[in-house]
Amino acid sequence: MSDDIVFTGDGQATTNGAIWFLIVIGIVGALTAMCVAIALPIGPWWMWLLAIVPFVLLARWELRRSSVAIEFVKRGGELRVRVNGGGLKIDEPVDRYDHWATGERVPVRLGGGVMMNFSVLVIAGRGRRIGFRQMGGKDARGWPERKPRLYDGSDVFSVLNIHGIEKALAAHAASRDALA
Repeated sequence: MSDDIVFTGDGQATTNGAIWFLIVIGIVGALTAMCVAIALPIGPWWMWLLAIVPFVLLARWELRRSSVAIEFVKRGGELRVRVNGGGLKIDEPVDRYDHWATGERVPVRLGGGVMMNFSVLVIAGRGRRIGFRQMGGKDARGWPERKPRLYDGSDVFSVLNIHGIEKALAAHAASRDALA
């Protein structure tokens, strides 16, 4: 029996956020020290530029390590969610799903307005909850609005095309309801 790919995309695992704090602080610190070394003759500025290299390499390593491939495939009449990468292998049947948007106020000093967080929660076989989230936009684009948004976790993934995931899930739910 062949699998029909309904959706394919890339994402990032959302666990281990502390490493990003270390990377950002390291790069900002090295850039600040480099600017000070250029403005004031305190040591060679290129030495501080070299201090950035380990943090950039650490960021590159973390991006590769946490990268995942996401697929929704139809096998027979069943829709399955597959997430592979970074030592992770999920292959579960989709029972149902939920989606919503959460608006969060952006402080005026950062531009003001509202930033939407889009969340899709897939309830898979045996009750496993697999989440997908994406941040961006100033309106809900027709999605129901509620709180809270999905937060980081072992089965929560940050994606670039959350609307494509929801569209694939909605199409499958509509076809399943039409058959019932």
